[in-house]
Amino acid sequence: MKKQLLWIIPLILMSGACGWYLAGIQWQSQSPELRDDVLAVVNDSVITEQDFVTQMQIRGGHYAGQYQDMKQKQVLLTFLINQKLLMNKALALGIDQDPVVQKIYHQTVVDKFLEADLNKRLADITVSTAEAKDYFEQHKINYNRPARRRGAMIFKEISADMTDEDKQALKQELQQVKQEAAELPTHQAHFGELARIHSDDRSTMYQGGVIGWLIENPNRAYKWPAAVTQAVFELTDNGDMSDVIETDQGYFLVRLVAAENVQETQFEQISDGIKQKLLSDKQTAAKKAFLADIKSTARIEINEGLLKSIQPINPEPKKDNKQPPAMPVQAGVQP
Repeated sequence: MKKQLLWIIPLILMSGACGWYLAGIQWQSQSPELRDDVLAVVNDSVITEQDFVTQMQIRGGHYAGQYQDMKQKQVLLTFLINQKLLMNKALALGIDQDPVVQKIYHQTVVDKFLEADLNKRLADITVSTAEAKDYFEQHKINYNRPARRRGAMIFKEISADMTDEDKQALKQELQQVKQEAAELPTHQAHFGELARIHSDDRSTMYQGGVIGWLIENPNRAYKWPAAVTQAVFELTDNGDMSDVIETDQGYFLVRLVAAENVQETQFEQISDGIKQKLLSDKQTAAKKAFLADIKSTARIEINEGLLKSIQPINPEPKKDNKQPPAMPVQAGVQP
């Protein structure tokens, strides 16, 4: 046993000395060298001739006079060296893994892919004049300018505390106004000064009672009662007047100021717009087909339960907030 210890102790001492010696050596890692195609060495990375040429192409090298002298080349090379140094520092800090950086990177890659594939397909889509004209003929009625009327009114407001006698007096006042308006010059289709004297509607009383153009459309809503706007369309000739109209708001007397019948739109007036619409429709369909084709060969499984359990990171919207939530963009292509 003692003989074995005599051998082991020297070996331990020698091993320790070798370890101490080796630890003190400055080992040098193999670093890149300047070769025929290497323009610069920056720490452990290189800038090749091809890297430089690519950057010239990106940074206006196709314009006449660019990068013709050494000063311009040195400026670009200095920029690339600085980029390398800054990139190395950023990578060392893990900035490339930052969610915002990853989002920008992924979107850039997707956009480049779409530019190389989808956008070329979209560029090949065209719309002929025959297609546009056929669409116009099928939807011609939608392009016609609808009939419209412009009226004038005198309004007498009623209140909850008015008696029947008070209301009757307002009605008689408007009937008297109608008689006076009938005596106005024939070229004057509005109520003129009578509106200022008798009307309770401040927005029209100083302009002869004239209101804006009305379009007879069930989807259009106006601030005046339906009976009032309908009366404007029932009048035939400029200057014609309605009977006194009774509503919950009060009494109205309506006069037709101007009328325009349906105006047909010619194809030549809107052919460019129709072509643009059809082109947009075709491109939208192509985008959907493009994504559908990619999805058809992909494995997609969704954990609906987990998706439902994910809590929002912002508070619920106010109940009176009518603004809809923003829709996401799906892989650079609107769904």
